[in-house]
Amino acid sequence: MKPLRTLIAPLLAVTFVVGCGDSIGADSTPEEVAEALAGTWNATSFVFTNDANSSETFDLLADGGSFSVTFTTGGQFSGSSTLGGGTETLSGTYVVQGTNLIITDTGETESETIAFTLSGNTLTLTQDDEYDFNDDDVDVSATLVIVLQRA
Repeated sequence: MKPLRTLIAPLLAVTFVVGCGDSIGADSTPEEVAEALAGTWNATSFVFTNDANSSETFDLLADGGSFSVTFTTGGQFSGSSTLGGGTETLSGTYVVQGTNLIITDTGETESETIAFTLSGNTLTLTQDDEYDFNDDDVDVSATLVIVLQRA
């Protein structure tokens, strides 16, 4: 089974694009984007797909797990993931920079750039990643897509 920390880490390393109808887009101010992101988001989908074999997937939610993240307008975030009775948490800061979030996990010195798609109350994150689909301790190239709904 994949360690929970590995399942949370994608939040810190995703690259995605912002857009929300006429209200949030490339010309939005960092404050407008932070206001649109503020709140708690719960995953409705959290799926790794093997890049070499799209029929091979790992679905955190179908496996009994969960994932949520909360953003504040003041540049803070916190999140948690559960799987197999264990819970992992993360927290840190974010800065809006154009259509990207610059995320720094608490206790870390390096930041990650995150781009995102925001449409109404749906936040979608997509990331090139790696995952061990058959528990042989060998990660393979995968795509992670996380869809979150505003709580």
